[in-house]
Amino acid sequence: MRKNKRKKEKAFTTVELLVAISLFIILITLAAATFFQAIRIQNTVVKLVASNDNAAQIMEQIAREIRTGVFTMPEDPSGVSVIGFTNARQEYVQYKWEDNAIKKCKRIVGVSCNNQDFKRITSENTKVTNLRFILKGTGSDDHFPPRVTILTTFEGPNEISFHYQTTVSARTMGN
Repeated sequence: MRKNKRKKEKAFTTVELLVAISLFIILITLAAATFFQAIRIQNTVVKLVASNDNAAQIMEQIAREIRTGVFTMPEDPSGVSVIGFTNARQEYVQYKWEDNAIKKCKRIVGVSCNNQDFKRITSENTKVTNLRFILKGTGSDDHFPPRVTILTTFEGPNEISFHYQTTVSARTMGN
């Protein structure tokens, strides 16, 4: 009779397979958590960049109009949250901070702005938490063009704040 000799085959035991699968699952879970956290951070950064871009555009729009404006407001070194002037197109323009937004009113010179005339110019995802206009040189006796310092704070996603400050001098001399 022939003896059935089986060769001893090398293989993994059930315990070894369970340990390997468990380690694999733990590593995949850690990698997935890191990936999803990176996606969340990337979404926050995209929203913050969009909010920052909107804030920069608004500040540039205001500065451009101030540069060509004629002011009738008195100096106010403490700052105000509303500014009004006549722009280069001979329109009366007012900017103001209200309801966490910057709003603009444009009217014919001599016609005042009512609350319903103001239109929001900041995007819905950009929250304005502060806006101050500091006027200097609006008197006719100082021989300097009017200067307006704009101080503002915008809030993006996750309550991340960023501050803008710019000083703009008008191209006209006084009143």
